[in-house]
Amino acid sequence: MAATSLLHLHHAESLEPLLDALAAVLGAPTTDPFAPELVVVPTVGMADAAMAGLGKRLGICTNIGRQPPSGFTPCFLNRPRS
Repeated sequence: MAATSLLHLHHAESLEPLLDALAAVLGAPTTDPFAPELVVVPTVGMADAAMAGLGKRLGICTNIGRQPPSGFTPCFLNRPRS
């Protein structure tokens, strides 16, 4: 069985290279095409821009949750938010 990467971390000075990398990850075939994905973005505006950019790159962009880092960290560490 092939190993599956659960966390992809990218950083850049502008949004375009990040969207290219994210489109490459999300555009790859998966075993479950209906499994939800989670994208961590710092602001609501950046989340909207990311979804619009992914839509342009992938054609259809659905079942992708967006969350700020403050909400992702406790979830990732499996701890309740305080």
